[in-house]
Amino acid sequence: MTEGVPLVIPEINAEAVKAAGITAGKGGIIANPNCSTIIMLMAVAPLHRAAGVKRVVVCSLNVRTAYRKYCIKIPSSADAAKAS
Repeated sequence: MTEGVPLVIPEINAEAVKAAGITAGKGGIIANPNCSTIIMLMAVAPLHRAAGVKRVVVCSLNVRTAYRKYCIKIPSSADAAKAS
């Protein structure tokens, strides 16, 4: 994370946009977390507000298509149709 660049999840901390001085017509940078983080924080945020969560350890497994170049070739249904 970069100092002064808010990590914004609208359902949790939309006020961070105003706090960073970002308004319509005025440029700014907002860090947008990935889909796993957004969903996890929807559950963790109320716990953090109530009890102060200090650390969360997470393992996120990505689908094969996101890292296709690192994966073995798995025939698609189109490949199977061509072979028959």
